[in-house]
Amino acid sequence: MNIHWLDSSIIAAYLIATMIVGMLYGRKTSTVKDYLVGSKNFSVAVLLMTICATWLTGEGVLGTATEVYISGLNYIIPSVLSSPASFLIMSLMAPKVAKFSRAYTVGDVMHAMFGMPGKIATGVLGLVLSIGFVSAQVKCMGYISEYFFDSKMLGIIVGGGAVVLYTTMGGIKSVAFTDVVQFLVLIVAIPLVYSITLGSVGGYSGLLAKLPADYFVIPTSEIITDLCIFIVLGIPFLDPAMSQRMLMNGPGFGIRKPFKILVFVMPALYFFAAITGAVVFVCYPGIVPNLAYPVMIDYGLPCGVKGLAIAGVFAVLMSTADSYVNVAASSLMYDTFGVMINSKFYQRHKLQMLKLSSFVIGGLALLVATLNLRVVELIINFCGFWGPVVVIPLYAGLFGFVTTPLSFVVGGVVGLFVTACIKLFASDMSFWISIPISMAANGLAFFITHHIQRYFFTFDFVRKVNERKDAIAEAQGVIRS
Repeated sequence: MNIHWLDSSIIAAYLIATMIVGMLYGRKTSTVKDYLVGSKNFSVAVLLMTICATWLTGEGVLGTATEVYISGLNYIIPSVLSSPASFLIMSLMAPKVAKFSRAYTVGDVMHAMFGMPGKIATGVLGLVLSIGFVSAQVKCMGYISEYFFDSKMLGIIVGGGAVVLYTTMGGIKSVAFTDVVQFLVLIVAIPLVYSITLGSVGGYSGLLAKLPADYFVIPTSEIITDLCIFIVLGIPFLDPAMSQRMLMNGPGFGIRKPFKILVFVMPALYFFAAITGAVVFVCYPGIVPNLAYPVMIDYGLPCGVKGLAIAGVFAVLMSTADSYVNVAASSLMYDTFGVMINSKFYQRHKLQMLKLSSFVIGGLALLVATLNLRVVELIINFCGFWGPVVVIPLYAGLFGFVTTPLSFVVGGVVGLFVTACIKLFASDMSFWISIPISMAANGLAFFITHHIQRYFFTFDFVRKVNERKDAIAEAQGVIRS
């Protein structure tokens, strides 16, 4: 594809600006706390931008346009409506997470609630989930680069390499302030693509007139799937990156505000991507669906705007990738190895080991991104285990439910077992349906185990619950009477 020098210059300027900001803000990172949560006093504006940029993945923009191109209204409704529900719930959960003022990661929170099994499981699953997310975003960078510049490796090396370098150097400070740059680019680019493409078909009236009647029909057979999509997308999983954002400010610093604002901002961004997919369906029928958004940029935008739009896509991808490189390192070195290694060498060089793990994990994610797997397959294969193990116990603990580590272990084993059975014996089941089933099995086992211990092992149960209460109070910086 031919790219005008002006478009290339805009893309290059964005990449250079991102690298400069990442390096500048990462220079003074000198402690583990700096690397993982900063000084815990980020402004509401910075938190809002880093949350939005992290949440809005390549699947959220490119994938939404693709799914709407294929499925029409059947995908628009659950994808657009789920985001306000999700951010409304997160605005309620954020103060509960932020109360753990001495925690640096969600693994610390789980450690207080469920002991070492909670922290190690969260660390391992957070690492796997993070590699999946990073690889998926870098894979998308390769697709975009291949489409516009005829070189997949260019996007992977330049975009992915930049993410690994500045994240390794500065940790969360580099991530948060590069997210500001990326947010400012994407918040202009995505609405601009939407407005120009919608105008090209005569606005909403022209678009509606050109769409076939069955585009607005939701098949009865798809209603259950749509409901499951809404549940999975609408209930935030509080994964390591989102939980980290909640821990980046203390409980008294307005942590709810950015989430409450994004209740309105995020569905608008998803809606813009969805309408772009519908316009592509009208203007360019018969194309490969995965190319819906790039095709619209290539053929529907004028010179200059095209470069900004491509930079906007890279901003979406890089802002998610850098966050998950950072939490992958913390999941591996801080949550998993941190509770198993207590040597003087580890304690002395913990920050350096976090940086080294960021670099190695980032490089591994770049390698995975070069493999011949579909982007959605990457996310499903890497990320399908967090929900069936962590989500129900984490929510229960945040709402004040205190139990023993055994309840968490049994629930996690059952959740993993059901997930494995679905993959082995019901592989044709929709991913969106399988996740709620696995999570329900996890929750059922978790609460049943709690009540069995409570009624049949009362003395030991009370002792272990009191230990958890003490650990939670310590993590929250309060003194139990």
